Amino acid sequence: MTEFFKRLTTGQSKRAAFLTAVQAVREKYPNPKYWAAFVMVDGM
Repeated sequence: MTEFFKRLTTGQSKRAAFLTAVQAVREKYPNPKYWAAFVMVDGM
């Protein structure tokens, strides 16, 4: 979540911020138990 909000506040779209945050966390923590539970749910 920290990575997501850091990117979101720099002006990235929600989708771009989420995807880059997931990529960063996956690189730092390859084990899926650290990142697999996060999903983006957005109706707009």
